[in-house]
Amino acid sequence: MVAVSLPTSVVLVWRAPHYQWTRADGPHPYYLYDEEFEALRWLRDHVSSQDVVLSTINTGQWVPRLCRGARVYLGQPRFSLDQRARTIWVQRFFSGEEPREDILRTFTRCRITWVFWGPEERAGSFWDPRELSFLQPAYANDKVMLLRVAPETR
Repeated sequence: MVAVSLPTSVVLVWRAPHYQWTRADGPHPYYLYDEEFEALRWLRDHVSSQDVVLSTINTGQWVPRLCRGARVYLGQPRFSLDQRARTIWVQRFFSGEEPREDILRTFTRCRITWVFWGPEERAGSFWDPRELSFLQPAYANDKVMLLRVAPETR
């Protein structure tokens, strides 16, 4: 048994220094940029269990883990209701294809209170969600902006 598992252990120990746990070497849904972690740490200190965060599915899988129970509109596939429809809506929202009049209706119906706008959410989009008057910038760094839904529109 030891002889069989030893080569695997040697390979893992030898390869470990070569792995980067960030996206510095390219996009990968399992790793985050340092700036994304910074934004999630900031968000953790400013959300409650009543908040719902809108992001892409890959980012949405990190939010509940790192933000003390904050909920997401789209996250873990087994825990996201109607995942296929939500995935399409999120893609349309971040690409700017969703009609502006429908966005507030969805935000209100789904109780979305935050928008995480990071590298994955910006990919392939020329639209800036700050154009929506009810979204207020609350945090920003070089790669991420967190937008809060104005309380009067919830």
